[in-house]
Amino acid sequence: MTVAAPGEGAITTYPGNRYAAGWGTSFSTPLVAGGMALLAQMNYGLDQEHARAAITHAAPVGQGLGAGRLDLFPACSYQATHWF
Repeated sequence: MTVAAPGEGAITTYPGNRYAAGWGTSFSTPLVAGGMALLAQMNYGLDQEHARAAITHAAPVGQGLGAGRLDLFPACSYQATHWF
C-alpha cells in the first residue's frame, strides 16, 4: 500500500530563526513518520495492519498515487473509532 505525502513546497525551519520551503522526499518522509507516531500515541498496541487500515483513509488525488494523499484527520478519526 502506498500513500502520497507533500514533498513540494513543504514549509520547514531554516537557519537564522526563519522558515523556508523545501522539496523532495526528505521533507515528505518526516510527515508520514510523524503521522504514524500520532496514530501510535492514540493506541500503544497499534500494529502494522491497523496502521495501514488507518492511513488508507487518505484523500484521493488520482491514479498512480496508491491510497491518495496522506490526510491525518480521517486516519485519526478511523483510529479513534476502531480500537482493537
